[in-house]
This record gives sequence, C-alpha cells and structure tokens, in this order.
Amino acid sequence: MILNKRIKRELKQNFFRYLALFLVILVSMYIVISMAGGAETVIVNVSDAQKKSCVEDGQIEVLAPYSEKDIEEIEKYTKKFEQCFYLDFSYDKDAKLRVFENRKEIDLVTLDKDGKAPSNKDEIVLEKHFAEANKLKAGDKIEIGGIEFTIVGTGSSPDYDCVLDNLTDIGATARTFGTAFVSDNGYKALKESGKAKKAETYNYSFILNQKTDYDEFRDALNQIYVDNELVTNKYIKEMIDEIEEKKEEINSSIDELAQGGEDVYDGSMDIQDGNDKVTNGLTEITEKSDEIIRGANKAFDGLLDSFSAQLKSNGVQVTLAQSNYESKLNLILSKLDKDKNAKQYQQIVALKASCDSMKEYVEGVKKYTEAVASAKTGSEELGGGIGKLQDGATKLANGTEEMKKSMNRFMDKNMKVEISNLTYFLKADDNPRIGGSADDVVINKVGALIVGIIVLILLAYILSVFTVHSIDEESPVIGALYSLGYMRNELMGHYLVLPILVCLAGGIAGTIAGYLGIESQVAQNYNYFSYPELTYKFPIYLVLYGVILPPVVAAIVNALVIGKKLSREPLKMLRRERKEITNKQVDLKNIGFITRFRIRLFLREIRSSLTLTAGLFVSLLVLMLS
Repeated sequence: MILNKRIKRELKQNFFRYLALFLVILVSMYIVISMAGGAETVIVNVSDAQKKSCVEDGQIEVLAPYSEKDIEEIEKYTKKFEQCFYLDFSYDKDAKLRVFENRKEIDLVTLDKDGKAPSNKDEIVLEKHFAEANKLKAGDKIEIGGIEFTIVGTGSSPDYDCVLDNLTDIGATARTFGTAFVSDNGYKALKESGKAKKAETYNYSFILNQKTDYDEFRDALNQIYVDNELVTNKYIKEMIDEIEEKKEEINSSIDELAQGGEDVYDGSMDIQDGNDKVTNGLTEITEKSDEIIRGANKAFDGLLDSFSAQLKSNGVQVTLAQSNYESKLNLILSKLDKDKNAKQYQQIVALKASCDSMKEYVEGVKKYTEAVASAKTGSEELGGGIGKLQDGATKLANGTEEMKKSMNRFMDKNMKVEISNLTYFLKADDNPRIGGSADDVVINKVGALIVGIIVLILLAYILSVFTVHSIDEESPVIGALYSLGYMRNELMGHYLVLPILVCLAGGIAGTIAGYLGIESQVAQNYNYFSYPELTYKFPIYLVLYGVILPPVVAAIVNALVIGKKLSREPLKMLRRERKEITNKQVDLKNIGFITRFRIRLFLREIRSSLTLTAGLFVSLLVLMLS
C-alpha cells in the first residue's frame, strides 16, 4: 500500500513524540513487571519455605504445661503437636532476645549458608536480621543470661516471618528484637539461670489432621483445665486465691450456723431435764399438800385446846376453835380491867397473838400448796413448750445441716475453681508474624497488574489521538484512496501499524527492564521480613502481560477510536469537512457572549482536553507507582 511508505516518514517527523510515548510505556511496563515479578518471587519463595519448614496451622498459649495425658488427648486432633516454650532475655541494654529450643517437627529453622543447627550446650543460632543489625556473625561469642554462647549460624523460622515482639506491635525492629535457637541443654541452662525478663511462656504449635477443624480443636482445648497449684501467672493466682478465700468464709459461716443449731438443741435438752426435775418435785409436794394442810390445822387445833385448858385453870370457862377464838378472846379482854388484872390481861393478849400467828401459818400453808399446784401446772405447760422448742431446735439443726450440704453442692458446681488452661488460640491465617512478607506484596502484585492495564488503555488512547490528527491532516488523500477502491479495513490496518509497533517495542523493553528490576523491588521486603534467601521467579504470564498486552490494547483502542473517523464518506473527506458542534446541539442562548465563546472553544477542542487530562493522569499514576 502506498500509505505504508509514509510510516517511516511519520515516525521521523514525530520522532520525539513517539519516543516519549515509547519511554512512558517502557517505564510503565518496567514498574508493573518489576513489582509483579518481585511480588511473585516473594510469594512463591515464602510459600515454598513454609512447606519445607512445616509451618504451623496455628499456635496456643497455656497457663501451665500440658501433662502427658493431656497431650495424648490433644494428639487425637492433630497431625503434629510440638511445644515451643520460650524465654525472653535482655541483650545490649535496650534489645530483647527471645530464645527457643531448636524445633524438631513444626516451624523448622532454615539456616543461611554455612550455618549449622545448635547441638552443644553453648551453641546458638540467631535470627538473620537481628544478627546483622547488631553486627553479629557465625563464630562470634554472645552472652545471654550470664551464659556465653557461640553463634553457629543465622537463619529464619516461618512463625516469625515478621519478627514482632508482641502480636499487637505495628512494626518489627531488627535492632531491638530478635529470636534465637539453642539446644535442649542450652535452653535448660538458660531457664535455670533465673535471669529471664519474665516467666517462661508456654506455647504449643500444631498442625491439624484432615478430620479436625479449628472450632472443634479449640472446644477440645477449652475442656482441659489447669492444676491450680501449677499456675504461675500472678493475676490468675490472685483470682484463684480470692475465690478460695471466699469459699472458706462461706463454709466457716455455715459451720457456725450449724453449731448454733446444735447448741440450741443441746440447751433445750438441758432445760427439759431441769424442768422434769422441778415438775417431779412439785408433783410430790402437791400430792402431800392435803397432809400438810391437815397437819397445820391439827397443830392449830391443838394450840387452841391447850389455850382453852389454860384459861379453864384460871377460872375462865371457854372452848376455843379456829372459827371463834378471835371473838371469844376479844370478849374476855373486854370484861377484864386492864389495870387491876393486868397480868391476866397480858396473858390473854399473848394467847390471842399466838393464835393469830398460827392462823396465818395455816393460811400460808394453804397458799403455799395452792402455789405449788399452780407451779406444777406451769411446769407442765413449760414442759410442753420445751418439747416444741426441742422440735424446733431439731428442725433447725436438720435444716442447717441440709443447707450446709446444699451450699457445698452449689459451691462445688458454681464456685469450683476450674480454669481452662488455654489462654489464647491463634490460627496461622490470623497471625501477623506468619506470611507477613507475602501479604505485604500481594497488594503490589494485584495493584500493579490492574493499574498497568489502565495505563496501557490511556496510552493507547493518546496514540489514537495522534493517529486521528494524522487522519484529519491526510483526509483528502484517504478520500482519494477510497475513490480508487481501497477498503476501510486496509486503511485502518495501515494506521494501526505505528501505535502497535510503538507499544510492542515499549512492552518488550519494559519487560526486559522489569525482569532486571525485580531484585531492587524485593530488596526492601527482604530486608524487613525474615525468610530464606530468594530464588528469583519470572512466570510466563508476566512475559505475555509485558509483551503481548500493550500492542493488543493499542490495537483495540485505536481501532475503536479511528474506526469512526475512517467511516466518513469519501466526498466529505476530500473536502476536509468536519463535524461542528452547533447551538442546536448545545443550548447556549441564555449565556453571556464571553462564556458562550469559551464553552464552544472547549467543545471544539474536547479531544485535546481529554488527551491532556489522560496524559496527566498517567504521569501521576506512574509517579505514584514508582
């Protein structure tokens, strides 16, 4: 085709324009390919390292070490279950070193080149970034907990991919925190040194079997209770002691109440015994009260007979009785002259006084016997009340004993200090220390691939604008070619050649540069996270993305844009007729002249404005990605 001869001329005439687009595509593909390739390298290498090191499915922390019986029960749910206790030690004033026993089944340590696992009591392996930050290397000596160790290697473990001191830390600092691994004997020596910053932390790692899920395993662990005597956590210990103290107080109060009930019952029995004795005595007195009264009356009658005989001997004929002695003696006294018969008068007065005393005695005996009878009745009534008291005391004692048993059952059920040994359960997917490196670059990979497509579309659109401009300039020639019988597809193919070639060249150059830039892209990730040395990956999809996608996108976008331009009638193209935006299409009647003029000018140059906007967007996007 004659127009194909103009491709070189077009390239020469607009060399810097196409060179700039070539460089933008190159830089864009370099950034996308290097970022995606770096992310792919990290993701694949970390995944392979995790498989090789048997990374955990999760880990747990407990209050006290599990017993052998507990571990046997736990192993029913797991494929592998291994303790990973650790101790924290100070190092070089402001740094902390977390020391583990060397692992045997889960989260195995991957050693760097020339390193070896610790086997002797005085050998240690350090986490690689901690060693580097503190200028330590294999062969150096390091003192931990007052014990000198020889560094036999550096390395990394998959459970500390991101070397965080606490799970809630927002970032890792290699200078101030790292992990270390020693032999069993070395760990025992450090534990016995007593110089750890805090008590030993009891962690276990696990890999579940295929039949068990996380929820089932967590529920099983929650049913394993800790022996309270083995708890070392001071806060938990204080809580347990407080609960036990409250239980003792309740038991003591119940015991006092029960003892009180028994004392009441025993007291009622003593009262009953005393009352029975009183009642028996009163009964005996009551039974003999008639004899007592008769005896008193007999004594009174005998006294009166004696007084009657005495009066007769003195010449006074009178018979005294209990019913008349007072009136008769008063009559005798009234007949005597007190002065002339003073002696006799005094004798009768004395007799009368003696009779009055005896009468009072008899009446007193009667009242006494009546009182004894009344006391007997009261004592009997008291005995009935005491019987009720005894019944109440018995019920009180029985009720108190039952309450004590019920309270003991309640406390055994609700106040029994059964604390689950599990303090936290952490799945590997939720652990920020595991896979942090891969998670960090996944967004880079996805973002780079998506943004790369957007950039390619915008660049292809910019190329289409240049092509449309060329079509407008060559409109008469194209119209003549249509008149000579050339087809629209033939012309479109010609105008697609240069954009496709520019994108293809930029894509190839950018892909090559991107592959070379992978190392620089992963450097920051590698220096921050802790994982084995990398083997650089360059998957085939990135080659296709960098080499094939740019020309394909350019072809599609340019075909859509310039296809409409080439669809115009040959006569209009020969006359250079352009579609104008008129007032019929945009109502500008009520707008001032200056504003109306500006709007029309903007609409006339809308393609150039969009191109400028797209170019700025692409430039800023590439700048942000870099």
